Amino acid sequence: MLGINISGNRRRREIVTAVEIGTHSVKVVMGEFGADGVVSIIGAGQEKTHGRVVKGEITDLQLVQEPLMKAMRMAEEAAGGTEIQNIFMAVTGTHIGYVNSMGSTVINAADRYVTEGDREDALRNAANYALPPDRQTLHWFTRRFLVDRREVDNAVGLFGGKLEADMHIVYGQHARLENSRNVIMDVMGPEEQEPKGLVFSPVAAGLAVFSGEEAGHGALVVDIGAGVTEYAVFAGRDRCLHSGQITIGCEQLANDLHLGLHLPIQQCRDILERLPSLGAKAVMTQDGRARLMEVDAGAGKPSRQIPVSTIEQIIEMRLDELFRKILEDLQDREMMKRIGFGVRLCGGGAMIPQIADLAQRIFESPVEIGCARMVNGPEHIVQSPAFVTPVGLLKFGHNALQEMNLEPDSLTGSIGRDWKSVREFLSDIKRAFRW
Repeated sequence: MLGINISGNRRRREIVTAVEIGTHSVKVVMGEFGADGVVSIIGAGQEKTHGRVVKGEITDLQLVQEPLMKAMRMAEEAAGGTEIQNIFMAVTGTHIGYVNSMGSTVINAADRYVTEGDREDALRNAANYALPPDRQTLHWFTRRFLVDRREVDNAVGLFGGKLEADMHIVYGQHARLENSRNVIMDVMGPEEQEPKGLVFSPVAAGLAVFSGEEAGHGALVVDIGAGVTEYAVFAGRDRCLHSGQITIGCEQLANDLHLGLHLPIQQCRDILERLPSLGAKAVMTQDGRARLMEVDAGAGKPSRQIPVSTIEQIIEMRLDELFRKILEDLQDREMMKRIGFGVRLCGGGAMIPQIADLAQRIFESPVEIGCARMVNGPEHIVQSPAFVTPVGLLKFGHNALQEMNLEPDSLTGSIGRDWKSVREFLSDIKRAFRW
C-alpha cells in the first residue's frame, strides 16, 4: 500500500503485525512506524483461546485458528480495513531451551593484534554449537569476549594470543516452531508468506520496556503470563546475557485459589481479573472491618464474601515461590550483579496489586511495572503491561525489516533461521536489535 507525504514524495507504509498466542488469549496488534522510529498502534484484536493453549503451547491447531482469525479481523477493522502484513510471532513453551556456548580462535597475525576476522571466527565457532537434530535456533546473543582469558568490551585492535567469544543461544523444538508458523499460514491462506520472524517472548518484552541506555546498565524483564513466566537479562542493545522460563503463571494462581477457597476454577480466574480494580488499598476499611470481595460460588449456590486479605495471602505465597525460583537461577549464573538498572514486570500477571513491592523485596533491586516505550495508540494498549510483548514484536519486526535494507514484503523465511552464512547472521543480529 502506497502513501503520499506532504511534500508529494511517495513512500511505502511500513505495517508490522504482532501475534501472541497465549494460554488465555490471542493478541494481534498492527503498528505503523514513522520516520522517527516511533510506532503508532493502528489496530488491535484480542480473543480468548478457551483452553486450546496450555503453558503457552498450542494443543490443537484447528481450534486455535478460530480465535486467531477473529483477533486478526478485529485488528484489521480497527485499522480502517488495512490488511495484515509482515507478521512477527511470539513463541514460548516448555520446548524452548537455552545454552551458553564458547568459541575461540588463535590470533595468527604476525603482529598478534585481534582483527575483525578473528572476531567473526570466534563468534562463528561459538554459534556452531551442536544442537540435537530436532532443535532449531531462535536467537544468538554475544555475551562477552575474552582476550587471553581477560574479559573485554571490544576485542578488535587488542594484542593477544587467543580470542574467545561467549554466546547465549535460545532454541526450540523444530516441530513445535513449525506448528506455530503453520497456524498463521492456515489462517492467512496458502498464497500468503509465512511469519517473517519467531521471537522468544521476553526478548520482545525487553525491546518494548527498556531503552538501549537502560539495558546497557543491566536490566531484568519478567513476563508473567497465564501459563508460563519468562525472563531475560539484558546488558546492552544486542546483549541478552541469560534467559529462562518457569511453568508458573496466573493459571497456577487461579488453581491455588480454587484449592484454598473451594470455589470453581472459573470463579477464581474472575477473582484474578477483578483484583487490579481494587488497587493497593488497606486490608481494613475505615471502620475497622476486613475488606471483602463478593464472589459467585457457582452451581446455584449463594454468593460468598471472602476477605481480600485471604485472597492476597494465597496469591502472595505462589508469587513468592515464583520470584525466588527466578532469583535462584540468576544467582547460580551470577546474573544479579549484572542488573544495575532494575527489574520490569510485564504480562497479565504484572497487574496484580502490590506485585512490584513483593518482587522488590525478593530481588533487592528497583522493580516497576513495565509499559511499552516510544509508542502511540489507545491507552488500554500502550499503558498495559499485558500488551508489552506484542509491542516489542512490532519493534523487533521494524528493526529487522529496516536494517536489513529490504522492502517489507520481500523478506522471506524467519529471522533467526535459514541465513546464508554466519557473516550475514552476525550482521543481522546487530541490525535486528538496534534499539
